[in-house]
Amino acid sequence: MSNEAVSAALRGTINPLVLEMARQAKSLRTVTFSAARRRFERKRGASICKLSRGSMLSMNGAEYAICENNFFTDWGGIDAVNDWCRDAGVLAHDESVVEA
Repeated sequence: MSNEAVSAALRGTINPLVLEMARQAKSLRTVTFSAARRRFERKRGASICKLSRGSMLSMNGAEYAICENNFFTDWGGIDAVNDWCRDAGVLAHDESVVEA
């Protein structure tokens, strides 16, 4: 049986929603941290800061933090930035933040 025949047979047995999710996972678009930060600031009014080396040490190695009224309200790595932006509604389901 050829690869195309196997592929067609599998497509017939897999949920179309699962196929769509797999297709979208392959086509993940990247957004730079700077662009995501600007989107987040416009939407939420708070800023996402890249922490200095000294601040990173006091924040358990976190590279980024949300700063509201001169207070850090949350901190984490690039995965946290993705979560914050997605929660704020500034990232599409097929976008991912990358460090610039």
